Amino acid sequence: MKIKILKENFPGEMPTGPSLGQPGGLKTPMPERKRKIMALIEVVGSKLDKLQNYTGVYTYVTAQWNNLQLQPKYRVNQYGEHFRQYGPDGKELLHTMEETAANLAQRISNTIVDRQKFKKQFDKVISQCVEVTKILEEVNQYLILIETLELDKDLALHVKKHIYKDRSIKFDYAGTMISRLFNYGDYLAASGLAIKFLAIFLSPDLGEPSVGQAIKDTAESFGENFKSLWVMMSEEMVASGDYLSKRTEFIEAIEPEILKYMMKVGHPVSLYDLRNEGFYEEMIKKHPIVGGAELKGLGGAKVMLRKALKTLIDKGYIVQDDPSENSRGMMTTFIINPEMAQQSGEEYFPKPEGIMESKKMKVRILKEATGEQKRQQKKANWDTRDKLRKQTKVKIRRAQKKASSQFKSERPDYDPIKDLGKDLKDRHKDLQVYANGEEIEE
Repeated sequence: MKIKILKENFPGEMPTGPSLGQPGGLKTPMPERKRKIMALIEVVGSKLDKLQNYTGVYTYVTAQWNNLQLQPKYRVNQYGEHFRQYGPDGKELLHTMEETAANLAQRISNTIVDRQKFKKQFDKVISQCVEVTKILEEVNQYLILIETLELDKDLALHVKKHIYKDRSIKFDYAGTMISRLFNYGDYLAASGLAIKFLAIFLSPDLGEPSVGQAIKDTAESFGENFKSLWVMMSEEMVASGDYLSKRTEFIEAIEPEILKYMMKVGHPVSLYDLRNEGFYEEMIKKHPIVGGAELKGLGGAKVMLRKALKTLIDKGYIVQDDPSENSRGMMTTFIINPEMAQQSGEEYFPKPEGIMESKKMKVRILKEATGEQKRQQKKANWDTRDKLRKQTKVKIRRAQKKASSQFKSERPDYDPIKDLGKDLKDRHKDLQVYANGEEIEE
């Protein structure tokens, strides 16, 4: 079956081998086999694109069969009163899905006033459902074939690009835009169920009930095959190491990036700044997530950034610039915690060995820091600055002792501010240092 499908679409020379169901080794080189698999993937993508032309497969009538809840069973006494029935174990007795769908079809058929008008309108639904079913029957075979082939990283990305790309399918009564096709089979299956039972109660106006059953079966198969291939493709992409599998991994990845960004810009940063000024878009490209298309929008960005900021606040790395503002506000600004600036820098941007021995020790010191430790740290910082200031003064004196210029108005070549900036840059290579309005380069 696999070879037959490929030959029908690609009548040229075919690859052989155990992976394609034929004995022997590959008679054609691997690039040729890979090219034909990619071409098959593109064929599947083009067929799925056609689904955008059939928006009438799901209407107000068929929507009533979507997410159908099983109805309870009732008994009627001699006075016409209805009472729910319960089994010997005390549990409520429910109708089967078939019985529930049949009862719904019977109620709807009893409310139809003009059967000819209803038939004319509903025939359009049946016609579009049949056309879509023909497309999905072919696509189902291809999806199974692609899943049985061994996909590498390049083929997995090709599948994601053509089969799982965003599409614009709008059903008036779905309540949402069907863009990824993961739930498309559920909507079509509901229409198939409606066609089947309405055809029974409105026979012979709507044709054979078997048509509806075929539509339902094909739709359910498509849903299973579509999701199954997605799982296999996602595993391959995660295994390659280029994609993250969970949203929590993405949040952990962008936490140090947020700290770097805040240190780089040098001013308070808000959630709005991170989302709308290019930072989040860069992070999505740098740390892609399998199935993270919904995170690319403004709503998804707000959720992920808000969680990352909350985590950094809980760890003590950042604080609100104005504590009186709402911490969840879009324009609420944050700064690096002045008391934790050095520790947070060591946590995410390691300094030379000897400052701290391990990450666990760093975290413990952050959590158990006392007021005395903070004062000692501040004193150490001042001692370092004082030592640096003395060294700078010595350099200035040495520079002044150089041979004086023959022109009294000529200034010495030594620039103390710029030299001090270079010293700071040498000690802290991850900081941006400016002297006289110019950035000091390494």
